[in-house]
Amino acid sequence: MNGCAFGPDKRLYISVGSMNRLGHDPVRPETLLSCAVVVADVRNANFNGGRLPLNVQTSEPVNYDPRATAAPLKLYATGFREMYRLCWHSNGNLYGGVNQNDGTGRADTPSCPGVPSLHSVFPDEDLVRIVEGGYYGHPNPSRKQYVLLGGNPTAGIDCWEVPEYPVGVQPDRDFNPTNLIFNLKSINGTSADGCTEYTLPGPLNGRLLVCLFEGTHTLHTFAFNSSGTAVTDNRPLVDEHNNSLRFTQPIDVTVHPAGRIYVADFGSWSSFGGGGTIWVLNPVN
Repeated sequence: MNGCAFGPDKRLYISVGSMNRLGHDPVRPETLLSCAVVVADVRNANFNGGRLPLNVQTSEPVNYDPRATAAPLKLYATGFREMYRLCWHSNGNLYGGVNQNDGTGRADTPSCPGVPSLHSVFPDEDLVRIVEGGYYGHPNPSRKQYVLLGGNPTAGIDCWEVPEYPVGVQPDRDFNPTNLIFNLKSINGTSADGCTEYTLPGPLNGRLLVCLFEGTHTLHTFAFNSSGTAVTDNRPLVDEHNNSLRFTQPIDVTVHPAGRIYVADFGSWSSFGGGGTIWVLNPVN
């Protein structure tokens, strides 16, 4: 379980991480609820008949099915390997940054007729606009989702293609590349974790702030078009001398009502959190 956020519809949206690196691991197989965003109307007095807790174990003896019409907790969107935090933006869209790379150990994709298994590939990471019913590229055989990102449908350059696939591998039917709105590899940003919107007046107003745990180790900002469906500008947060603010391993961020930005810095990964810090960033002028 990762981040959660109440939406404008007052329902609770929760990011559930994957069980493995690229969708196939006999020891830790994906489940009906893994690598997904799920939603529950927990503020409704009749949620689950007014009973808590709700057991959503998808295996025996419960066999909970999040796809059932009357399921109190349902699948909203699928295919997210690891999405640490969710953000409902004032433009009405739900966003998140996906950690899609993992360089430790073997990583395999699942196979099915016409879709071969891949071994130890390193797909690009993305900033996503999360739309109900969408598939975002992390395979899950338990939901009959086998293709990593956009597959490799043509001999040309395709959106979010995985060139390790042979030409002709089509993406999942629910994969819409336009909802993967920014390739973080283009800015050397990996492991996108915490994110929040800056809503106060000033140059950051309306921008999404995203912690890049690896790569640039910065707090990156994204501006959107009027519909929120595309990134129109991106740049790191800078100090009073216009230098990029760099952290050790920034993992989460929030904004105080007075305009201050708080950044949770995990610290050194090699010492598993040594030097971890909470930074307070005060706006200049």
